Amino acid sequence: MIAGEEDVDAAKQIIDNKLLFVGLVEHFNESLLLFRSSMGLCNLNIDYNMPVNAAKSSKAKNDIVGNIDVYEDEILENNNLDIILYDYVKDKIWPRQIENYGDDRLKSDLKEEFRQRHPTMKAKCNEWAYGAYRNLVYKPVLWYDRRYSFSKVL
Repeated sequence: MIAGEEDVDAAKQIIDNKLLFVGLVEHFNESLLLFRSSMGLCNLNIDYNMPVNAAKSSKAKNDIVGNIDVYEDEILENNNLDIILYDYVKDKIWPRQIENYGDDRLKSDLKEEFRQRHPTMKAKCNEWAYGAYRNLVYKPVLWYDRRYSFSKVL
């Protein structure tokens, strides 16, 4: 998609010559710091709260992992070019970005920026307020609308 065609070499050239930054999900916090620096956004607040809408059950994950052998060859075949490009970014681009930022600086900034990963009291209150609104206002309105919809009357 980056190259507009199935050409890994063209995609690599675009990443090398036109993109200022490439992040990796498995290095999310590091990516946030590198992004802020590479874009010159020193005042950008990159703090975030852990997701509260994540599924509590891992049934879907277990179903997928349990069946991965069935689809693994097909997945690898269908994503072969993406895997090649990802490996290029992981092995060539990412280390270069770390080097430009400074490995010791990155470690220090990670500790400083993300030292507290616990939800704040404000985040907990917001979560409670959103839950209360959803259960006390939004769901009853939906229930009422479905039960006594004006479209049924007309």
